[in-house]
Amino acid sequence: MLDIGEGVENSMKKKTKNRVKYTDDLGEMDDFIGSPILTKEQEKALGIPSPEEAKKMRMVYRPAKKDTRINVRLDQVTLEGLKLQAAKLGMPYQTLVASALHLIANGELQLGFFKKTMPKRA
Repeated sequence: MLDIGEGVENSMKKKTKNRVKYTDDLGEMDDFIGSPILTKEQEKALGIPSPEEAKKMRMVYRPAKKDTRINVRLDQVTLEGLKLQAAKLGMPYQTLVASALHLIANGELQLGFFKKTMPKRA
């Protein structure tokens, strides 16, 4: 049963042009009050817990994942090279840099660094 306020319980809202009027006429709503929308099997298939299980659960706060801003200093040649490569791919250079860093962080892109050896002096 709906409890909308004193003297208004079991009423349906009817909108008029300027205000909301309340009426005792529930129309076909009487058929639905007290009847479940889903069967127990449907709730179980959808993973909806029973009221007893829900009481045992607790809410866990998970902060939303936000992007973190970083600042990187690049020389002009490197920046121009990134912009050129991004233009070939049809994307902004910052998106290209973020994508490359993402691939490296996830281990999907392996980098190989080689140490230059200087010739031995005679």
